[in-house]
Amino acid sequence: MSESSQKLPSRLIAISIVLAPLTSIESLIDPKLASRHFLVATLTALLILFSISKARKLEIYNNWLYWCFPFFVLFISYCVSYHFAFNQGEAGFWVGKIGVYFSLFTVLLLLRYNRLLYLKIIARAVLVGILVSLLLFIFEANDKQLLKTTTLIDKNLYALSSPFGHKNLYASYLVISLPFLAYLILISENIKRLFYALVLLIGLGMIMVLQAKAAILGLMTGVLFLLPGILYYYYRRNNKKVFRLLLVGGSLILISSLSVIYIFQDYFSLLFQTASAKERILVWENTVNMIQEFPFTGVGGGNWQLFFPKYGLNAFHVVNEKVHLGYQTFQRPHNDFLWVFSEAGILGVVAYISIFAGGLFGAFKSYKKLDSLKERPIPLLFSLGVIAFFIISFFDFPLERSEHVFIFILLLVFCIPLSKKNYKRKNTLLLLLILFPLLFTSTFSGFNTLERMTQEEKHLKVLIAHRKGDWQAMLSDENKTNSHTYEVDNFSIPREWYRGVALYSIGDLEESRKAFENAYQLAPYQVHVINNLAGLYQNMGDHKKAINLYDKALNIASFHSEILLNKSVALYNEKEVEAAFNNLLKIEYKKEHPENYHRGMKTIFNAYLKELKDNKTDTYSLKSLNNIEKRDSLKIVFLYEYQIKGKSKAELLNTFTMELD
Repeated sequence: MSESSQKLPSRLIAISIVLAPLTSIESLIDPKLASRHFLVATLTALLILFSISKARKLEIYNNWLYWCFPFFVLFISYCVSYHFAFNQGEAGFWVGKIGVYFSLFTVLLLLRYNRLLYLKIIARAVLVGILVSLLLFIFEANDKQLLKTTTLIDKNLYALSSPFGHKNLYASYLVISLPFLAYLILISENIKRLFYALVLLIGLGMIMVLQAKAAILGLMTGVLFLLPGILYYYYRRNNKKVFRLLLVGGSLILISSLSVIYIFQDYFSLLFQTASAKERILVWENTVNMIQEFPFTGVGGGNWQLFFPKYGLNAFHVVNEKVHLGYQTFQRPHNDFLWVFSEAGILGVVAYISIFAGGLFGAFKSYKKLDSLKERPIPLLFSLGVIAFFIISFFDFPLERSEHVFIFILLLVFCIPLSKKNYKRKNTLLLLLILFPLLFTSTFSGFNTLERMTQEEKHLKVLIAHRKGDWQAMLSDENKTNSHTYEVDNFSIPREWYRGVALYSIGDLEESRKAFENAYQLAPYQVHVINNLAGLYQNMGDHKKAINLYDKALNIASFHSEILLNKSVALYNEKEVEAAFNNLLKIEYKKEHPENYHRGMKTIFNAYLKELKDNKTDTYSLKSLNNIEKRDSLKIVFLYEYQIKGKSKAELLNTFTMELD
């Protein structure tokens, strides 16, 4: 095999690493998510094709598939969960995605066993990728005029999507890339070593600037676990120069970082905010409830977002009202272990944890087998990245981002030991029987992703038309789509819902009903979907169906004022005046209420007062009832005293006995 042919896989990997931060299709809702998975799927297919073309020359090692087993089990668990998934379109996409991860790890390990991966080429590509992402970040910050005295202070950071879609994702990518820079420092000398060290320090500085707590915690955990071992190794080898360099350099970096944070606390305020932590805990609680309901099969890949509201949004009423009202939702639980458990069941999460355990075990074995003073610390450096990725996965969602998993898989592959003593053999037929299914899996995922990208591009036009209120344009663009592959958009809203809104707005109630019913079948726990379908039933005169749906929505979001008001109107239309009034009293008091609330309050309150007067009971003061009926301001006072002061309804109905002008 020629030298250029031998280096081809490493060069393909290097090109993909450099392209990853540059890959962004602005005509998509998320310019980076699907497009980068397509990049990784394409790379995987090319590496498998290369391996197939060289199958006669490649050797199979006896423990090759042993290391791949956890990835294989994870893939199988997602295949099983597909058959139990509520939305199989989303589940199928995730089967392909996990399949690409499994295929990529398997083929990369095969290539490494056959000495066809060149770590130096790959590490230098990671270096270039870091520099490219840094430049893109600076350009974006400059375009958004954040490079001033208020540079990146507090929530200004959230104005930047960064080269990876979010500042936290950018920080986590930097953290898992740092071991490759450390490797270059270790093997290089003089000027090159200084340059690599400078880039590493810039990367560390950028992580601090981004103030991503999960990334910083992951980095610190990895360092605390491994630095003592590395120091002890150099101390035992009597290499006092490197020992002192690591000890003094590490101490200086730690002390200077803490000093900068302390001195410039105003610039690092995000590190000390806890609001997101409280919100995350609530998301985890719902996820645990989901796991308890589906512990073995999971809900299916990509289906977590559909089931999340089922377990209630009331707890978000205080932390994040937008989530409680359904205006903001989550696509994942910000914890990859809970995410995998909820979607792929217990087998999936055990497999996912085993991937990390396998990487650390491999790094330990590599450390014991290597004798070279320069080479022995290398697996420890890569295991630092594995530990960091493990910690980040507890608080974020790197599993969703294919470029992150790509770097993580490279870390794992270079953790696993190589040994000449491993039994190896040439078996072209067996190798092809393994590689062709992997090629099919990665190719399927690539084409599936390409189809989703095409439809996501079309759906972005629908979202723009929806924002403008251009209903005809919405229908025109929505009718061009293939709903099965991409039935739920990036905001967990069924695309049929948008079609229903457009049809309702142009007055086609019957077709709108069909669209809203389809949306309800796709997302039966989405508050807005339930509310819109119930509202349509109400407009069509089917108040009982509407009330049943409003009750279901209120079981999810009990303090949702719009749904409470709509239910009161439906009850009023069913001649259940007292029930309508009692339901109306559940709407939280505010100093200012929308016009439709005032209108509903006036109509329902007056009907209730009339009903009381018609009954001619001595329980209530007629004068007080008449006064409340005359003055809308007294109705608001009534609501305030009832909810805030805790006065009883009977007491308040007898309160307003003053003389009115």
